[in-house]
Amino acid sequence: MEEEFTITTGWKIFYGIFALLLGAGGVFLLVAGLKNPDTMLPAVVGGLVIAGLAVLIGGQLRKKVIISADRIVHTNVLQTREIPAASVKGCRIGPKVIVIEADSPNYAKITINNYSDFANSADLVNWLKQNFKDLNVADLADERERLLQDTRLGATKEEREAKINNAKWVAIIYSAAGLIFGFASIPFDQNKTIAILLIVYPLLGIIIMGTSWGLIRFLSDSRKSVRSFIVLGFFGPVIMLCISSGSSYNILQYNNFYFPALGMFLVIAATLYLTGKNEDLSPVAGQVILMLIVAAGYSYGTILKINCLFDDTSPRQINTTIDSKFKEYSKGEHYYLWLNPLTTGGDKKQVEVGPITYGKYNPGDTVVVDLKKGSLNIPWYYLP
Repeated sequence: MEEEFTITTGWKIFYGIFALLLGAGGVFLLVAGLKNPDTMLPAVVGGLVIAGLAVLIGGQLRKKVIISADRIVHTNVLQTREIPAASVKGCRIGPKVIVIEADSPNYAKITINNYSDFANSADLVNWLKQNFKDLNVADLADERERLLQDTRLGATKEEREAKINNAKWVAIIYSAAGLIFGFASIPFDQNKTIAILLIVYPLLGIIIMGTSWGLIRFLSDSRKSVRSFIVLGFFGPVIMLCISSGSSYNILQYNNFYFPALGMFLVIAATLYLTGKNEDLSPVAGQVILMLIVAAGYSYGTILKINCLFDDTSPRQINTTIDSKFKEYSKGEHYYLWLNPLTTGGDKKQVEVGPITYGKYNPGDTVVVDLKKGSLNIPWYYLP
């Protein structure tokens, strides 16, 4: 018995029309670019990129899976892979992706993306479940048994079980509190106490991971691991620090920003990696990239927040003139003034103001700007 699964007629029509539209757009850009030497390079590059996307989208029509008692064959856009049924180690079935692994390095694993596109995809899932081991379930059981035998977690099996459950609740509470606190702090982003809590909260997460005996990691997969994760708890405070610092403070010069920001970034990235890396979760590179993003966002927001919000130096008033002004409509109406250089040899500066201030000034008008040194010697300014 051999059964073939292909994508549904509806998806075939969708992918086909989408590929044709992209292909037509790519051809149009290529032709337009060849006719106009001034825009030839960007048009040709853009046309080739769009044409490449058209080929990839159109290639979805090739997707199919063939299953039988002696083999599994998967054809995708770029290649066809086959694993003999006798060499299948097991499968991992997620909400979007199915991975079939072999017990021999001679066969590459089969990854079936968006398997819900297939007609009778439920039959494919049921057949795999009935015929092969669920590797996620097996990994989960193996890891739990290893941890329950780890004497570092307690003298008895009951103590180790309790420590695993406690770690789970700590991770849930930390993650939920971080998300809630981060976004609930939006109206109070200029409160020093709130700012300190935003800065400290991610550091608390690092301490939690470092003292959890490996039971709490930055990232994990609950389908195949009993280790808990707290990445969501970092998001709220870090995002809030970035948004608040980027939108609230106008930096005159960034020269003194880079060194402390780089130093903090390296420290945070290193501690996240050392305390939060999960070697059982592949790929590790994906974890590292997310850690670097969190470390960069935290460092940027924290350095600017400390420099500006905690700046107790007296402002120096500078007279300049309005070069121009404009409005922007993006999630509401925003008002901006372009200021002529505040210092000799400097650049024009853009500052966001309220509607009253916007209506008060016109191009050519003189305006007073308060310039502050910054607690980390990163000069910044604002309209009083």
